[in-house]
Amino acid sequence: MENKKIDIPFEVTDKGKVRFDTYGYIEYAEDLGYRRTKIFGVEHLVRIQGNIVRIVSKSDIIQTALEYLDENFDQESELKYGVTKYEIKNAWINKARQISEDATLSFLRYEELNPLRDTQEISYFCYKNTVVKVTKDMICPLSYSDLDSHVMEDQIIQRNFIIKDHLLTSFIPFRQFVHNVAGNIEERMIAFEAMIGYMLHTFQNSALAKAVILLDSVVNEIGLIEGGTGKSLLVRGLSYMRFLCNISGKDFSSSSGFAFQRVTPFTSIVAINDIKENQNFEGFFGRITDGFTISRKYKHDIFIAFAYGPKMIITSNYYVKSPSGNSTERRKHEIELSTHYGKDLTVYDDFGHHFFDDWNEEQWLAFDHYMLYCVQFYLEKGLIKAPSINLDLRKLINEVGVELMEFLDQVLLSKTKLHKKELFVEFRKESIGSRYQLGLRGFTIRLKKYLEYKVIGYVETPSNTKVFIEIITEETKEKQNLLTINDIKTDYKTVDTPNKMTRLVNQLQKFFNTGN
Repeated sequence: MENKKIDIPFEVTDKGKVRFDTYGYIEYAEDLGYRRTKIFGVEHLVRIQGNIVRIVSKSDIIQTALEYLDENFDQESELKYGVTKYEIKNAWINKARQISEDATLSFLRYEELNPLRDTQEISYFCYKNTVVKVTKDMICPLSYSDLDSHVMEDQIIQRNFIIKDHLLTSFIPFRQFVHNVAGNIEERMIAFEAMIGYMLHTFQNSALAKAVILLDSVVNEIGLIEGGTGKSLLVRGLSYMRFLCNISGKDFSSSSGFAFQRVTPFTSIVAINDIKENQNFEGFFGRITDGFTISRKYKHDIFIAFAYGPKMIITSNYYVKSPSGNSTERRKHEIELSTHYGKDLTVYDDFGHHFFDDWNEEQWLAFDHYMLYCVQFYLEKGLIKAPSINLDLRKLINEVGVELMEFLDQVLLSKTKLHKKELFVEFRKESIGSRYQLGLRGFTIRLKKYLEYKVIGYVETPSNTKVFIEIITEETKEKQNLLTINDIKTDYKTVDTPNKMTRLVNQLQKFFNTGN
């Protein structure tokens, strides 16, 4: 577009005055790339240059018009037309209000955008010099001119990218940092790299949508909070690859209508850092599984359909509380950071420089190669569950409570048959404070959760009243002829056709009818 000769819209009257035509200005603005469009239902003025789109203001259009005049109306032009650049600018100033009115700019041509988007198998990263297409099998640079889609200027990574395969075999500080926070354990390292790839891949799959939760592996619920494990630095790394909105968790409230007002339609990742201890994960459900509504003070709400909404990452020193059930578990991906970093060792101590701020061009390029590798790895393997460090214990603390855990630990040292009501009364007498002033039913639920987390087998006896909970031991199994799953020998066969299913149902009906 810069090489195309654009006519400057003015004419000289018989009296030598510069006349400025309003519609000529609109055509001039269109030749410079200005259009009207809608982004998630909200109308914007934009400038489209090649495949790159930038949202602009009314004054931007006038400024660009003046810049083009300055660059292209020289002394030869002044002689040709018999007017000076100053006279043309003066004519524009006289009509500045008129040409900036909404009614005037509504005559700009409307253009429907076709944004470049990730698909299930492909992820795109836009650098200053190239677009990088990533699949599980390859990383391929593309020219902007080869795209059939538009790229928003705000989403362009402000670095150049060149493929240098040897960089992946060199020492990459950010990769070593990731391996360190993973505890340098292979199963956990690949889980971290898959998680990074998931966050950078902007495609949204409703069946697999999850919020990533980064946790310290230290059980802060029963000790002092230390922090400094690398959660914030890991999130900051994501921000150099995708448009990320950082929200302070200390002031965050999911019930606030304006909690996400700093999110924009171009945000790829929403990061809520250091979330409060008692924040309930349930408040994020709608943001993860449904469309994303951005409410801003004194402005219209913006609704972003789920397919185009941002992914969410949450960092916390505490286990994030949530309702029990599969719907909760399948909407969060929890991953613990090791204690490699903390008060005794910082990332700066470990590497001798400040990440990102002190990197040269080659280090940035190595970082880019590693992050794109993580995307490739995710596209091939999907999210990988990291082996737990203390996550199961923290879930137990969250659902049962430290005081009840300690009480039951002591009780089970000497008892294997527990009278529910008597045990409840005993605990109420020993509990200190109102936190555990719950009813018998709630106490029993927590008691069962404790036994399940500890993998302690139990039965409720007698069968008609279930007054007792009896711990299954070899002695009780023999006395009551109890069966556990380990006592059952099975011969599994796959039921994979309708006929097999019909035969299975008939056999089950026959079994229950005859008691054999």
